[in-house]
Amino acid sequence: MVMGIPVIPRTGVNMPIHGVTVNDKSWLWLSPAETPMVKRALETLKGRARIKRTMWSRRAQEYEAKINSGDIVAIAEVVRDLYRSETQPEQSYSERQLYEAALDRLSREVSAVQRITETEAVKEIEAALAKGPRRGPKPEAEDDSVVEEEAA
Repeated sequence: MVMGIPVIPRTGVNMPIHGVTVNDKSWLWLSPAETPMVKRALETLKGRARIKRTMWSRRAQEYEAKINSGDIVAIAEVVRDLYRSETQPEQSYSERQLYEAALDRLSREVSAVQRITETEAVKEIEAALAKGPRRGPKPEAEDDSVVEEEAA
């Protein structure tokens, strides 16, 4: 134990268990194997949202379980599924709470692995989300053509 934190041996080096925080701000040692997982999580954000057609209470429980699982890819799936662009309707209070919890955990992971600030990590996550299907702003040329057709 290091400062009361459980340590697991990895190839002869004692490293704290992944996901343990000190004062909820500074992350402890992370395995070099975390980098591919973060890349996979960021790629997950660019995919299509997979929202099941079940009751919100059931989906909320599933999202909560994914957030608490500690699996960075599962957390990225929650962020992707609950993300709303500027052009989409607002989220409910509970959707927003789950989205912010997942975004916070994901941004802490990304910032720790890439050694950037959490604010920079959030910007990187939001940029990946904007690259997803039908999430970016519509090209202005299409908007102009629609207005011209209506005027005619």
